[in-house]
Amino acid sequence: MRRRSTINIIIGNTIIASGLAASMTYAQGIAIQGPADVAGNWVLESTAIYLTGKRAPEGSKWVFGADGNLARTSLYKFSESLTGGGSEGTIEEKFEIKDGKIVTANGDTFALIERKPDTMTLKGPFGYYFLKKNEEE
Repeated sequence: MRRRSTINIIIGNTIIASGLAASMTYAQGIAIQGPADVAGNWVLESTAIYLTGKRAPEGSKWVFGADGNLARTSLYKFSESLTGGGSEGTIEEKFEIKDGKIVTANGDTFALIERKPDTMTLKGPFGYYFLKKNEEE
């Protein structure tokens, strides 16, 4: 009886360890070959501290150019009380691919976690970024 429970513990620990290794590999991301891999008009739908954590709604627009230009346009929520309406602001900067990750001119690094034709998940400096293709553009 004791031998059977020891074998079950070993098998259970092996399954857990392989699951952890798989999730760690997943969280590290997919190597990006070049700017064209992420190029397009995207809407940042939400962010989360953890990949499977509670998501905070967003709404900013991110445009990755195949030429290495990135434009992020956000509605400044805090300006509404000052101006009577929110105002948009756009940050434009260069980005490059280093070691399979997006690195912006100001030093932000984003790893590609998942990429489908109409969605993309990035892991960045403040957690996870869930983007969807912008249908309007």
